[in-house]
Amino acid sequence: MLSLENCVGLKIKLVTADDETIVGSIHSYNPNNGLLSLVRQSENSSKENFIVIKNTFIKSLSCLSKPKDVNTSSINEKFANMPRKPHPVPLNMLGHNYKVTNAHVVKKYQSQYVLNKTLADRKITPEGKEIFTSLFNLLPDGDVSLDKNDNIVVFDNHIVISKPYGAENCKMVSGNDDQQLSYIKKIIKDAWMRLESERKGG
Repeated sequence: MLSLENCVGLKIKLVTADDETIVGSIHSYNPNNGLLSLVRQSENSSKENFIVIKNTFIKSLSCLSKPKDVNTSSINEKFANMPRKPHPVPLNMLGHNYKVTNAHVVKKYQSQYVLNKTLADRKITPEGKEIFTSLFNLLPDGDVSLDKNDNIVVFDNHIVISKPYGAENCKMVSGNDDQQLSYIKKIIKDAWMRLESERKGG
C-alpha cells in the first residue's frame, strides 16, 4: 500500500473491505488513528463530498496520479507546499455521505439496535429470543413485536406465539390466512431444529 502520509493531494482509487470502489483525492491522513479523508467530486453537482475511512477497512489502494518524491522537510514546509491546503472538513456532510454510500450497513445496525432494544429486560427464554430474532430478521420492519406477557406478536396481532414458543404454540388470533400461519410455523420449526443441532454439536 502507498505511504499515505506522503500522498496528500493525490488522486487514488481504493477498494474497501466490502468491495466498494471509491475514487477521490486524499485530503488528509492521520497515522495515529489510521483515519483517511478523501475528497470526491459529486456526480450531480460541482460540490465536493468528503469521505472518511479507517485504514483497516481498506482492502487495496492504488494511485491514479504520479506520486511525489518523499518530502523530508519540516512539517510546516510540507503543509506550505501541499497542492491542496488544509481546510476544515464539513462535519455535517460526513454522516450523510456514510448513509448514502453504506445504506446496507446503516440498515443492518439500525435493525440490530431495534432488536436489542426490544429484547432488553424481557423475561424471555433463550429459545424465545432465537424464535423472535428469526422472525424479526425475515419479516418486514414492524411486523414482529412482544406483548406485555412476552408473547411474540406477528402481523399486528394476527398471529400470536405464546410460551414456550413452539410451532404448536403459534395461533391465528384474527383472520383465516392458513398460508401465512404455515409460513410462520415453518420459521419456528426451522429455528428449533437449528437450536437442537447446536446443542448436539452439529
